[in-house]
Amino acid sequence: MSQEKQTVLIKNASIVDKQSPFHLKKADILIEKGTIVEIGKNLKETFGSEVIKEDDLHASIGWMDMHTNVQDPGFEFKEDINSALNAAASGGFTEVLSCSTTKPVVDNKSGIEYQLMKSKGHACKLHVSGALSQKSEGLELAEMFDMHNAGAKAFYDYKSNVNNSQLLKLSLLYAKPFDGLVMCLPDENYLSENGVIHEGEISTINGLQGIPVIAEEIGVQRALKILEYSEHRLHLTSISTTGAIDLVKKAKQKGLNITSGVSVANLFFTDKNLLDFDSNLKLRPPLRDDKVRKSLIKALISGDIDVVI
Repeated sequence: MSQEKQTVLIKNASIVDKQSPFHLKKADILIEKGTIVEIGKNLKETFGSEVIKEDDLHASIGWMDMHTNVQDPGFEFKEDINSALNAAASGGFTEVLSCSTTKPVVDNKSGIEYQLMKSKGHACKLHVSGALSQKSEGLELAEMFDMHNAGAKAFYDYKSNVNNSQLLKLSLLYAKPFDGLVMCLPDENYLSENGVIHEGEISTINGLQGIPVIAEEIGVQRALKILEYSEHRLHLTSISTTGAIDLVKKAKQKGLNITSGVSVANLFFTDKNLLDFDSNLKLRPPLRDDKVRKSLIKALISGDIDVVI
């Protein structure tokens, strides 16, 4: 909303909000001083108001991204906190969780306080995650309780599978008294570390070493057993196999406090998109085949997968 316009009228927008009586219906939205004051049909324009009227407008409750790569401090030449939040807000996100590849690593309360201070007052709210281990090296626990007291919402070694089972166990037990959220990317590094793309027909055609599905599924099994032992809660940042879906679903039915995410790329692309060696689609977890892609979509719709990143 512009600084000059205190009143904004959005015309004929399709509303997506299951809690609203206007869910999946078209209506006008009147906003005054940043607050929605009325939703209805054929709302009248007032003098001096800003009117937004375009084809195929959609409005929904604010989105949240649980996996935002904020590279400040250390790599501000790529993106700082303000530019990251501006980009998020432009895409409809009102809240994001930082999963930072910063230098230094955010593994103490000073790092948490720095990111929260720099994001203060922005329209898009930044939730900060602290590193799970010191320097994200996977060896010793970071200062989790201090970071929690400073405002950290989760603990995560960015794109790390926490191959150290003892570290994952200790982090879950340590976070339990203050209900801290531990996050990890499920993987068995010794099976996947030299892989480039999904192990299958396309990896054979391209002559590239594949990443087998069992690498992820063993990682999920290990994480779930440790979670069951700790009796706490865990979020798997991104799963990409049908076996992982089944394991998480059964764990939920068993009563474990487990949630999972899926990468938006895994919902739209498959390993066939890598036949021309497009490095933009060399991802972790890797793109799988179309059968798996459809299974991921089905699991997201059913609620077996909780979030999209």
